Amino acid sequence: MKKTLFISFILFANFFLASAQQESPLIEDFVKNIKGSSAFVFNDHLNVLRVNIDNENFELLGLDDKMQVKWKTTLKGYIIDADRFKGKIAALASTEFSGMKGGSNNTYKAYMLNPENGKVLAEKIIYSASDEYMFYPKMATGEGAFFKILIRQSGIKRKLHVGLPGPLALITLNSMAKDHTETMGLEVLDLDENLDSVNSFKPAIANGNFNMGVWNNKGDMFLSWFNGPSIDLYKYPANKKEPSAQLNVSVAFKPDKLAGPDENILFIPSKLNSNVVYYSVIYKNQDNDTELGVGKFDFQNNGKDFVKEVYDKQTMKAIKKNYISINKKIDDPDMGNSGKLKILYADEYNDKLFVTLSTVNHISSSISGGWYVGQDAHIINCYDQNLKRNFQQVLPSRYIYPAQLLETGSHFQKQKLYIVANNRSGNTINGLYAVLDINTGKWEKMEILPKKHIDKTDYVEGLSILWFNNNFVIPYFSLKGLMRSKLNISLQQNTY
Repeated sequence: MKKTLFISFILFANFFLASAQQESPLIEDFVKNIKGSSAFVFNDHLNVLRVNIDNENFELLGLDDKMQVKWKTTLKGYIIDADRFKGKIAALASTEFSGMKGGSNNTYKAYMLNPENGKVLAEKIIYSASDEYMFYPKMATGEGAFFKILIRQSGIKRKLHVGLPGPLALITLNSMAKDHTETMGLEVLDLDENLDSVNSFKPAIANGNFNMGVWNNKGDMFLSWFNGPSIDLYKYPANKKEPSAQLNVSVAFKPDKLAGPDENILFIPSKLNSNVVYYSVIYKNQDNDTELGVGKFDFQNNGKDFVKEVYDKQTMKAIKKNYISINKKIDDPDMGNSGKLKILYADEYNDKLFVTLSTVNHISSSISGGWYVGQDAHIINCYDQNLKRNFQQVLPSRYIYPAQLLETGSHFQKQKLYIVANNRSGNTINGLYAVLDINTGKWEKMEILPKKHIDKTDYVEGLSILWFNNNFVIPYFSLKGLMRSKLNISLQQNTY
């Protein structure tokens, strides 16, 4: 009898030990009552979390691959961006933020930090302008090679914009969109490790709507403008104040009255060829069907390549039919309405170009701020350097959530694409984790991540995922407060 009890005890203990080992390490309420966050990879063993605490302060936190906080630095301002720069951490913030005034002010402060301990090495006001209009700064570091900032002055006033009631609201939205897309000025700053300006200039304003400014890893800047049926792209070589070349191409793209062209056109400077810029554009063709265009500018030989594909009902049905499930516990993909397709993200990895699409719906509601956001399955297209499609794959994620778009997280490593998206089942938002072999175009793994001790309404914030060499840490966001305007973050560690 004693022997039987002893064996039962061993089996019982082993069962609970195995269950405990299967649980993913979790830090509940890692940070509380914040306004938002995002993250970037510093190296294989250190990620940096950017956290806006409130309108006046932000934090940078260095975390290792064991979810341990190596350092935490609190700084003044409302963070715009932070990234690695020449072995250090560069950060940019506005000195004031106010929802009543429309957002950030136009005075920017830069910081330089030591990644070993988070100590501030330098801080300086690097730009200041009148707060009459909204300015939009964009920071880039070229994976650590430089510290450049592009500042665009729009035509919209920095103030609270109150819309007209009912059907007249469209008048307000049209006016705001027009003012937002108008560009009244551009300025480029190039900073060194002491935050001193080593090169600054004001690029000329071209015809049409400003679309985007991007840099390749050599520091060459590309400015794009949408001018009628044409996309115009200017190349500014590193440290030069005048463009060296201009290329343009006509596209059957008509901008949305309520959105700028930057919401439908993405530019991706090549990491392999400093003369090449890829772009993707989504639009309605003459038959009013959604069409995806993928193009390539080559400033070395003035080359302009372009491929396109129609996404109508028949195409969406065929994509769903061709999907091969590798996990029967996950529902087949819901492709959604092709007329609502958007480009989620685009990137280049090694010699391949990736463009990911999904339908995005805005659904009216009498609760939850008056509307919901719905997103359906991801369509992942992979192209070679000549824009020939290597494969097309589907991630069967789907969710509906009150009043906001939930970002997907993605990471390339060792010929794999790792993805974490939000997937709703009943009243629960789950993390859908998938691994794609980019050489074969086939899924290697797809599973619903465990959510023990995490509230069923907490969602994955893709832009805040910490990607390490041997594991990744998922932040689950929980909305708090009467107006659901504050966030708590719990961290969950997972293995690839």
